[in-house]
Amino acid sequence: MIRLPYDWDIQETYSDTLYGIIASNNLEARNNPEKFQLISVTGYQTEDSLITYFKNELRTLKKDKNMKVLDAGQIGFEEEKTYWVRFESLESEHTIMNIVKYIKPEKRNEIYLIQSAVYKTDDFMERLCFLKRLVDSFELVIEN
Repeated sequence: MIRLPYDWDIQETYSDTLYGIIASNNLEARNNPEKFQLISVTGYQTEDSLITYFKNELRTLKKDKNMKVLDAGQIGFEEEKTYWVRFESLESEHTIMNIVKYIKPEKRNEIYLIQSAVYKTDDFMERLCFLKRLVDSFELVIEN
């Protein structure tokens, strides 16, 4: 579960190995693209440990000529370790600032990637801080 603004556009994706949502302020940003904000929550089935998955993702980002990794680290989530990476995506006319948080519940074969993205403008850090509050509302609800 994650809390999102009521007026955001939300799309869901489901397949055998992938599920998630993409939410953005498309309506607000339509006439002012510099205000664009996006959050995606994607769940994958994987046998990899969290650290293995994260290191592979980091290695892939660093090899990509259209990505510039700025920093990465480890934080806690519900008493478990999680990892994050902040990077710039340089492949469009606007530089896109991204932060991805990686969460893997212990003893489960699922990993969750929560990505925040904004255009790099003068106020991009303010908008990323707003998205961080939304990302921090993410809760794992595990059905038995």
